[in-house]
Amino acid sequence: MRTGASFNGFQSDQGLVPVCRWYAATRTTGAHWYFWTVGRPPCGSLAAELYSSALVEFVEEDPDVFSFVFPSFLEGWCPYRTTQLYGLYDGVIGHRYTIDPAIRANMIAQGWLAEGYGPGVFGCVSQ
Repeated sequence: MRTGASFNGFQSDQGLVPVCRWYAATRTTGAHWYFWTVGRPPCGSLAAELYSSALVEFVEEDPDVFSFVFPSFLEGWCPYRTTQLYGLYDGVIGHRYTIDPAIRANMIAQGWLAEGYGPGVFGCVSQ
């Protein structure tokens, strides 16, 4: 569901990490969701292989939606002139992303789980 909030990714560049968009659907219930993975092509194919089964189908929709800088692994720190993109997951709605710490805190208070590096930083995006 669109919220009206947004963030600025980077255009593709050799020094940056591409973000891919995936579509996943259960074959039995028809439930479906979208999510992002990162990495060089084939972007996120390992993740799809790990999570796929006879019941779930994964389709890579876009191999290069935008690019970002990886945050520091333990702290989730982002370099100068970038901002933290927080990743959250709730098991029902799926994955959500925000750069707003207040929105992130509110979602965690509602039971969403932080995903990513350090305190749940998915990546570092343009300010």
